[in-house]
Amino acid sequence: MSEATTAELLEAFLKLRDQVCLDLDISPVTDDTLEAYVQQTQRSLGEFRDAVQAKNLVKGLPEVYLRKFTLLKTKPKYVWLGDYPREAERRKHGLRSFAASRR
Repeated sequence: MSEATTAELLEAFLKLRDQVCLDLDISPVTDDTLEAYVQQTQRSLGEFRDAVQAKNLVKGLPEVYLRKFTLLKTKPKYVWLGDYPREAERRKHGLRSFAASRR
C-alpha cells in the first residue's frame, strides 16, 4: 500500500487487527499504561530466560543455522503475519495450539 495515505493505512491496519482478533478469539490490549507495559515486559523476559536456560545449545545451534539458510532461500511475497494464518486455521477446525492452551 505504498500509495495509501496515512488515514487509509490506519483504516486498513485496524480492519486487519479486528479480523485477527475475531479469528483468534482474542481482544486488543486495553490496559495501555506504563505500569502494565513494564509488568508484561518483565513477564515476557522471565519466560524467555526460562526458555533459554532449558534449551540445549548443542541441539539448538544447528536449528538456528538451518532456519537461517531456509529463510535465505525464501522471499516473502506479502506482509509477514507470523503464526496468525496457521493458528486461525487451527481454531476454525476446533484445534488449539499449545500456546493458546496455556492461557
